Amino acid sequence: MAVGPASEIDPQVVEDLRVVEQGCRTLGSCGTRAEFWEVFTLLKTGRDGFQKECERLVESMDRGEKGKVEPAIVEKLANIKSELYPLARRLREFLGKSSAGILDGMKQDLALVFLMGSARARQSVAKWVNDPVGSAAESSLRLKILSRLVDGYRRALLDTRRDGAPPIPKPDTTVRSMSPSTVKLKPEFIDDLRYVARCRRMFEGPEAAPTWDLVCLVLLQREETRRSIDELGLLKVDGKPGEFAGALYRFRSRLKEIKSQFDPIALPVGTYLKSIFGSFGGDADELALAFLMASSQGRHRAKQWLDDPELCRGEASASMNGLRTRAEYYLDAMVKLPAPAKTT
Repeated sequence: MAVGPASEIDPQVVEDLRVVEQGCRTLGSCGTRAEFWEVFTLLKTGRDGFQKECERLVESMDRGEKGKVEPAIVEKLANIKSELYPLARRLREFLGKSSAGILDGMKQDLALVFLMGSARARQSVAKWVNDPVGSAAESSLRLKILSRLVDGYRRALLDTRRDGAPPIPKPDTTVRSMSPSTVKLKPEFIDDLRYVARCRRMFEGPEAAPTWDLVCLVLLQREETRRSIDELGLLKVDGKPGEFAGALYRFRSRLKEIKSQFDPIALPVGTYLKSIFGSFGGDADELALAFLMASSQGRHRAKQWLDDPELCRGEASASMNGLRTRAEYYLDAMVKLPAPAKTT
């Protein structure tokens, strides 16, 4: 997990911390004790499986049964501990001696989440604990910044404790589970994809037709984008000279805004996914990438993959395969199902 300015409290990270805190209690109640940072790592490297297991355990205990954690979850925790615990133990000792004020239990737990939460951060930590004198200037500065950031997240987490679980946010464009057992198609989005196909056919000139960015625009600004595509279609056939070109230029400008907003994540994620799958870029892949980018939850997951590419490789593969499957169902439905009749 990248460490940013203290003022940048990401609500998605706060929600992760809340889930992890509850998960630690649930696992502990069922005889599987793990440190906060270990459960956070478990969450980000197998989110859907972890959350489903916690839900299962809570339901079991609510029925008065003794919950037993699935062996697969226990094994994943053991692997995390085996790979990362030696560094985490030395880091906790290092923080206890630091002048940055990261001493109390909760603050240390959160500091370990940030410092153990990305490959780059762990590289820095290894340098600090191996050469505390030589790296003192760097570690002191970084830990002072981290201390302020941790204070902000601790306050946010304490607020969620006080207020109870936050209300479930209005669903964004990607369902919470990226690997659902069944795919429920939305007829209105099938029609949206027909709009996307029509729009791509209208693009002219040397610039390539839009791909995932156009789907994102539809997902984020549905009615406005559909009206613009309808307008482009009318102007292409009946518009005065220059009207279609002007409208298309304005539409391209909106697409460029989408790309400039999401390219910092989309481009490295695309490269990362190519390294996992060997290739990434067909119609289903582009649609799956649009689902990921148009969702705040999806972008949050993608950032975590990029922060810790090797540890998150399995999670990224499973999540994108789920989105690819969803995309394939939609593309197939767009071809096979009749288009809705136009009303006048």
